[in-house]
Amino acid sequence: MPIKWDMRKFFLLFILYFAVGCSQSEFEVVNMSSSDPDHIGEEPAGMPNDIPETLEILDTIATVNSADFSLSEQSYKLAHGPAQIWNGCDSNATVMGGYNSDSKCGKGYFHPIFAAHLNKHLFTCVERASLEANLPNPTRIFIRHLGTYNNRNGRQTSSLSMHAYARALDIAQFNLYDDSGNVTRISNEMKNYSGATATFYDTFRKCWKDSLLSSCRPGQKEFNGSIGHPKSALGGNSLHAGHIHLSFPFCAE
Repeated sequence: MPIKWDMRKFFLLFILYFAVGCSQSEFEVVNMSSSDPDHIGEEPAGMPNDIPETLEILDTIATVNSADFSLSEQSYKLAHGPAQIWNGCDSNATVMGGYNSDSKCGKGYFHPIFAAHLNKHLFTCVERASLEANLPNPTRIFIRHLGTYNNRNGRQTSSLSMHAYARALDIAQFNLYDDSGNVTRISNEMKNYSGATATFYDTFRKCWKDSLLSSCRPGQKEFNGSIGHPKSALGGNSLHAGHIHLSFPFCAE
């Protein structure tokens, strides 16, 4: 009996040691799905951190040089087309992110065309917006988002949302880190849309819109590539008073 008891204590201490050691990280990984009871009614993060074994691989995508987002080399089959997996926990990437959190990172789906455009333009637009709003120049960012892929209709509509095609990212807040590690938090949740925050978001949205092809014209679905605060100079509605719905519309292809 004494030997068995000592072995039990040894294994308990062994497991506790690794559990504590593995929990130490700058950004905590969160595994969240739409069935999470604390988030019923909110938009899910798009996928848990573990990739389902049944997810069908469609293609291997060429590696993007100087990529800001950490993306899978494979594209996977979703309900309405292909998508790459964004690893928002990759600390080597310029852009990290997590579902409704400034510290808990996670993963999500992006359509390959949307992913490529994000890699090419999002951080540039953040830099331009920071300069226009007289904010410190960011060297990396953490996005608090409210969802990526979600196979559903648009709210208050009968047509599929851009989220159903993995062509949208709901941004609630940018956390901008400068080269000294200082952070500037730019939240879209404002009662009065004014000041540096409004300048930042209007400049960011204008930069994103200008990055789309000129073939996107008024009247086409999400031709601006974003929906934001109702008081924004670029237009918006009350459904987006707390986040920017950033997208890559079909007219931009």
